[in-house]
Amino acid sequence: MLFNTHTHSCFSPDASLCFLKKIFDIALEKGLSYIAITDHLELGDEKEREFLNIDGYYRDLMLAKDKYLSKGLYIATGIEVGYNKNTQRKIKTLLKQYPFEYVINSVHWFPHYKTDSKQRFFREYIKTVGESVDADFDYDTIGHFGFYTRYGDFDDNSMTLLEFGEEIELVLKKIVNSNKILEINAKGKAFDDVVPSIEMMQLYRSLGGKYTTYASDSHTPDAILNNLSGAIHVAKLAGFEYWTIKKDGQRIKITI
Repeated sequence: MLFNTHTHSCFSPDASLCFLKKIFDIALEKGLSYIAITDHLELGDEKEREFLNIDGYYRDLMLAKDKYLSKGLYIATGIEVGYNKNTQRKIKTLLKQYPFEYVINSVHWFPHYKTDSKQRFFREYIKTVGESVDADFDYDTIGHFGFYTRYGDFDDNSMTLLEFGEEIELVLKKIVNSNKILEINAKGKAFDDVVPSIEMMQLYRSLGGKYTTYASDSHTPDAILNNLSGAIHVAKLAGFEYWTIKKDGQRIKITI
């Protein structure tokens, strides 16, 4: 079964001009039977970038859901929440008002992220991901743990267990205990450019992690199945036999 749990459309300000219909039609052409659209909900970051058309987004997803189900494509109405401890109450209210069936909880911003110290930067990032696990709103999945290994401003953006093992292990234990899904984000261009890294996913599994899923994090329709082979490679090396998706309110296992 082909699927993707992390997809952006033109409702996200950082995505190319890709309308929902185009995404769904391409998904069908590529053989997907499940896709989660998870556009950005960012409240209270330094840019005050708010999700301005949540009404239209939710409405359009719901209208497409029935239409494409008859064509063999299950559309999970989703959203990617940018975690910010100061806006949790507002996020919680919005998620009650718009009952998305699949919610990704991601860290895109954190205190002191403009520091010149790599050690301080990544320790603050990892700490914030740990805080996000205990977010005061309902969510399903922790998104792209290791995000800044792609987007950091340092000469070396690695976030290895050798450097940050103690901090990373504490967060992974929290994820295991929370019973949430930890996505394998395959947005990177290289085969091995996935987050979390292989060593982090292996540690997650050794700590008792049960749930992972494939996430292309596509921002253009042609990237809907981006680096699926890399994600499969990491999942299998870490010891996973199944992906987990959310469908009709239930977790479903899919053989990797």
